[in-house]
Amino acid sequence: MNTPKEILEHTIKLVAVDRAETHGDYKSVYGTVAELWSAYRDEPYTVQDVLVMMALLKIGRTTSGKTNIDDFVDLAGYAALAGASRDGT
Repeated sequence: MNTPKEILEHTIKLVAVDRAETHGDYKSVYGTVAELWSAYRDEPYTVQDVLVMMALLKIGRTTSGKTNIDDFVDLAGYAALAGASRDGT
């Protein structure tokens, strides 16, 4: 994967097919994470909060050490899912 198109096409496959088959619906998965984080921190988190913070994690990884194409693929995936959940749920 060397071009933006290749990275995005790979990301689409992961988000739309592979991860959905492996982990289930993203709103359900990240909804569970939001509930766990909310309980842990005693403050409300949404699916979009979780996705944005996961994107920030990937950005953080790109600044500390050797860059990995998977971090950028994951970043694109989290950004796409966060955009799709922009209603905050």
